[in-house]
Amino acid sequence: MPSVDGRYCPKCARPMEAAWCPHHGIRTEACGSASGGGYRPLLSGTVIAERYRIEALLDSGGMGSVYVATQLAVERRVALKVLPREMLHDGSELRRFHHEAKSASRLMHPNVVRVHDYGIDGRTEMPYIAMELVRGETLRRILMDQGAVEVLRACRIFEQVSRALVAAHEAGLVHRDLKPDNIMVTLLSEDDEHVSVLDFGIAKAVEVPMGAAERLTGSGVVMGTPRYMSPEQARGWGLDGRSDLYSLGCVLHEVLTGRAAFTAHDAESLMLRHVNAIRPVLPDLDTDPDTLNTLRVLHGLLLCKRPEGRPLSAARVGRVFRRLAQGRPPKDVLGMLLDSECTQGSDGLAPGGSDPEDEPISLGMHGLNRALGSHTVNRLATSAAPEAEEASHPFHPTSPTVHEPSAPTRVMKGRLSLGAIVLLGLLALGIIVAIGAYLGSRGPSPAAEVPAPAPPPEPLCSEVQDS
Repeated sequence: MPSVDGRYCPKCARPMEAAWCPHHGIRTEACGSASGGGYRPLLSGTVIAERYRIEALLDSGGMGSVYVATQLAVERRVALKVLPREMLHDGSELRRFHHEAKSASRLMHPNVVRVHDYGIDGRTEMPYIAMELVRGETLRRILMDQGAVEVLRACRIFEQVSRALVAAHEAGLVHRDLKPDNIMVTLLSEDDEHVSVLDFGIAKAVEVPMGAAERLTGSGVVMGTPRYMSPEQARGWGLDGRSDLYSLGCVLHEVLTGRAAFTAHDAESLMLRHVNAIRPVLPDLDTDPDTLNTLRVLHGLLLCKRPEGRPLSAARVGRVFRRLAQGRPPKDVLGMLLDSECTQGSDGLAPGGSDPEDEPISLGMHGLNRALGSHTVNRLATSAAPEAEEASHPFHPTSPTVHEPSAPTRVMKGRLSLGAIVLLGLLALGIIVAIGAYLGSRGPSPAAEVPAPAPPPEPLCSEVQDS
């Protein structure tokens, strides 16, 4: 782990010992030489809020820096996130920071990194958040070092991420910044990994104007957040847990393919792509056909442009990932994700712990067409790479928004169509019955009567006898 007394890249702010940044190809600077409005890492030994002594830099970026620190009163190692003072411009943002940090500190779940403390350092005026120190690697680091993740391993990771989202959404918290950088993976044994999600609610507390973000990350550097931003978040609309599900879909696409779901040269164009561009399709993966088809349906629903078309809850999503991780793809993934009559507890299981596969849910291909539309089903069922689909639908910032009808609307249209067919059938049957009754009441026609046969002629021998 490099010390904060070493060097760092002025563009990505990552600590390193090299004289040149291997990612951006620019000369690194000594940590003590940062000047002006740029990023200046804290030196080891610096004490924050008279309680936390900085030991080493873990990671840094546009949303601040994370250090290993020692809580002096109890000699406990913590992860101390220090946010740039530019993120809090006025009293309202300061109150929002305290409110969101307080809410996050109350969230206790095995898959959520716990917040111990928060506040503003009196000397540097920097907001800080003291969190549980989790040893492991971020999903971002795993992607950088290993590339795309194997399917079953990815499903085990995302099942735990879904559990964290369930706990947060039930507590009224929306993450708003779910991305590989905020997902920690800790190796417990050879085949067992524990996943922890960071920064619940903190993104809302420290929303950064685009201009400030550019100053913090460097000119031309795209922030990580827009890459996983839901269309409604890009539009500045109100958010709920379904926004996190869209971000989860973006992360899922990148983890399985090694490529971002949407890319652009700047943050504004990237947000426009989330709003307007055709969603990508998962390419062929090294897994069985049933698992691949289930992942494609789940992936397509998570990346639905309109919140109404996404899965009903993170619990539903977690159930699907659990079945996939067990090597048992669900027979009716659409029913598990969209059926409003199917109930389950917060752990994703049906009440009483019964297997959701035993529940009488059956939508089949007809239901899939009703919920997603036949065109979408055909896209989900194909194995075309995302680049091929996007090439056939060139994106332009002024192109019309892709409107996808919500699942309830699609189901209602299907019910109306079925009702019309039944009504026409009953009407036709009534007409046929009426015609038959009319013809039967008339009786047989006189013209159709068969004349009686003529009597046979008398034999000639009778005349001879009479004479």
